[in-house]
This record gives sequence, C-alpha cells and structure tokens, in this order.
Amino acid sequence: MAEPTLTDVLDAIADMGRHFSVKLDANTERLDRLERDLHDFKDEMTTFKSEMSAFKSEMSAFKSEMQTFQEVQKERHVELRTELKVVSARLDEQRQTINAMIPTRIAAVPPAAE
Repeated sequence: MAEPTLTDVLDAIADMGRHFSVKLDANTERLDRLERDLHDFKDEMTTFKSEMSAFKSEMSAFKSEMQTFQEVQKERHVELRTELKVVSARLDEQRQTINAMIPTRIAAVPPAAE
C-alpha cells in the first residue's frame, strides 16, 4: 500500500470537518428546538400558575360563601324548630279545648235529636 500524500491527508481532514460540521448543525438545530420547547413550557407553566392562582382565589371566595350559607341555614333551622314548637303547642291547646268541649256538647244534645 502506498503512502498517503499530503493531498489525501488534507482531503480526509476536510471530509472529517464536513462530517462534524453536519453533525454540529444537526445538534444545533436540536438544541434550538429544545430551547423553543423549553420556552413554550415555561410560558405554559406561567399560564398554569396564574390560572391556579385565580382558581385558588375563586375557591376561597366560594368557601367563604359556603360558610355564610351554612350559618344562615343553621339560623333558619333554629327558627323553624322554634316555630314548629309554637305550632305544636298551639295544636295541643286546641286539642285540649276540643276534648274538653266534647262531653259538654254531647250532654247538650236533647235525646230526641239522637
């Protein structure tokens, strides 16, 4: 085998340079895509964080409204129970009055009307 000439060596070096240049370009493109993807991801995360912050504040407001609603319902429940006791007591009074009147009314009916 013949010794490589200087031209052969320089051509081989140039071929290697072109090969590495193509590889370097491909890697540069991949890095550029990764940087764009990372930038997009950061934007999405920022949007997500702001949406989560808005959601948390909405949930906090909702929680406050629910607590107020529960307090109002407890008050209404107490009021209704009180009103129910009043109605029940009034019905008991009316029952007692009617029960007391029945013997008097029966005795007042003449025997011929029976």
